[in-house]
Amino acid sequence: MIITQEIMVINKAVVIVFFSAILFSCNNSVFEEKKDFKNEYWLWKEPISFSFTIDDADQKYDLSFFVRNSIDYEFQNLYIQYYLEDSIGNILTDKLHNIIVFDPKTGKPLGNGVGDIYNIEKTFLPGFKFAKAGEYRLRLDQYMRRDTLKNIQAIGFKIVESIEQD
Repeated sequence: MIITQEIMVINKAVVIVFFSAILFSCNNSVFEEKKDFKNEYWLWKEPISFSFTIDDADQKYDLSFFVRNSIDYEFQNLYIQYYLEDSIGNILTDKLHNIIVFDPKTGKPLGNGVGDIYNIEKTFLPGFKFAKAGEYRLRLDQYMRRDTLKNIQAIGFKIVESIEQD
């Protein structure tokens, strides 16, 4: 009886490892990083930066923002100005982006959440092609006309290989 239980535990472990390997092998993520705000606020004068390397300039990429906010965030949206820079600081592209975090009609939070914490991911540059392989930097500024933007817990940035190709 004890041997049968041990075999069942081993079989379950093998199944979990197998499915985890499949899940992670399907991941086409090139870069992903999140920066947490210890005090759950984002200061206007404190931009967030992410440095990353692109190895394949022939590949197209989808670039996405990640926002983690609490249900107590006081706005329905979050304006983020982004600046994508090359290794010597030349701005390749920049734009003010509006991320909707609460449904405008119902007020319900968008994205995935547990309790009063919600995560939302939005692609801001789909099918982007870097001119050459090398080092890059993304800088993010909050543009909400508030010095202290409360109830923002984390901001992240993700690059995945785009399924959209020439």
